[in-house]
Amino acid sequence: MQKPAKKETALAIARGVNVRIAPRKARLVADYIRGKNVRHVYAFLESYRRKANPIVLNILKSAVANAVSKNANLDEDKLYVSEAFVDEGMTLKRMRPRAMGRGIGKIEIERADKNLKVTMHVARPGIIIGRKGEEAEKLKKQLASLTSQTLILNIKEIKKVDTDAQIIAFNIAQQIQRRVAFRRVIKRSMQSAMRFNIKGCKIMISGRLNGAEIARTEWIREGTYSSAHPEN
Repeated sequence: MQKPAKKETALAIARGVNVRIAPRKARLVADYIRGKNVRHVYAFLESYRRKANPIVLNILKSAVANAVSKNANLDEDKLYVSEAFVDEGMTLKRMRPRAMGRGIGKIEIERADKNLKVTMHVARPGIIIGRKGEEAEKLKKQLASLTSQTLILNIKEIKKVDTDAQIIAFNIAQQIQRRVAFRRVIKRSMQSAMRFNIKGCKIMISGRLNGAEIARTEWIREGTYSSAHPEN
């Protein structure tokens, strides 16, 4: 005796690739909607404000559209979420650590219609440009691979290195790592900056200074300064 044929279930799949959200937040929503009716899930995602809800809602709508395209007579009210899971996506490595020691003060990015202009303000342009511009060409190729726009790379030298906040902070951190007394380091940095007749300067450091068990914050200041523009 033949067994009765099992009724086939329509299956449609939709994916969100490299979505910029923490997997933990998306998993909370995925766990809730799993096994529930599509109409109920729509109401939930549209009524509650969570960062992951709009993202999951768009993916769900894509899955429903895929199901309808396969079967025009499909009743959407009978659809349900059979599976919903979240994996970690691609993680981009930070570019900053590679630049340590090259004295990068700041990077300006200007976007036009088809051009992307990147201007790097550095203390040691020779290190970044390299011999016959080899290092600059390598850097330009790496940056160009991240965008479809035409890349224009400019490298400018910082004339007054001792007044650049980013470079001062990097030099202080390097000296403290070499176990130089932090008070001597910040006073010396302050004196070097004030020699250029700037209006004022404030240097603040935090952490387990001098190897102390309890972290603390120390700071010194001189002259007048604006806390709204710490880079000046």
